Amino acid sequence: MDSSGVVELNELLPGPYTATVRDPRLVALGISARTATLRFTAARDSTKEALVEIETADDFVRRRCASEASAANRAWILGRVVTADGRPEKEARWSIRDEFGATLVEDGRVDADGMFQWCRLPMNSRVTVDVWRDTRRASASRIVMEPLTTLHFVLQ
Repeated sequence: MDSSGVVELNELLPGPYTATVRDPRLVALGISARTATLRFTAARDSTKEALVEIETADDFVRRRCASEASAANRAWILGRVVTADGRPEKEARWSIRDEFGATLVEDGRVDADGMFQWCRLPMNSRVTVDVWRDTRRASASRIVMEPLTTLHFVLQ
């Protein structure tokens, strides 16, 4: 896939094919977003073009952040907290600190799917995200360089 999302499949053997397209950032978080399935039959010396629209991680988080006004030079963070066996950790809490230790978000709660987001993350800064439930804790430190940062936490 190139930077514009174009995929070329060359020199396929003739026959029927099925392709499913999903955003790998959502797959890594275990999120079942809308996917696209393309069915086609390849034939010798032929070209087929198709437009496939998927829900990207950016689309997913944009919907979740709709109630918060976006600001210039801000990014989004999307996280998911799960148990060791992959189930959503529905009672987990989360917080975000900047590189100087100042709290940006304090004592946030995940939703029923173990998901959380923050839509006002300062671009080009280092942040630390902490998640916890009872005595189980995890954290991740990132330099925010992209419009969307995704994090997956497993509380053991």
